[in-house]
Amino acid sequence: MRLLAATFLPLLLSSPPADGYLGVYLDTEREEAVVVEVIPNSPAAAAGLRVGDVLLAVGDRATPDRESLVAALESHGPGDTVVLRLRRDGTEQAVSVTLGKRGGLSNRRLAHAR
Repeated sequence: MRLLAATFLPLLLSSPPADGYLGVYLDTEREEAVVVEVIPNSPAAAAGLRVGDVLLAVGDRATPDRESLVAALESHGPGDTVVLRLRRDGTEQAVSVTLGKRGGLSNRRLAHAR
């Protein structure tokens, strides 16, 4: 039993913590984080995110591109409430969203899926 525990301990220690899930697909043709689809019943849908929203920041952390948005989301866990700064129809606004638990697709895969 001790050998078994010693075998799995490095795997447990090196496993990344679960990151918070937003639930959007982003436009891969553009550098900035532009929403092209909001997944139904996701935290993004519950917060009122819409197709065409440009996600500018997560909290105080600017997200000028898809990769920085993903990194900012990965620094939060399921259940964390974050404020997203976004641009919709030319107007900036803030939206509060409680991140969920991923159900199969990571934020990184979602950012590059469309």
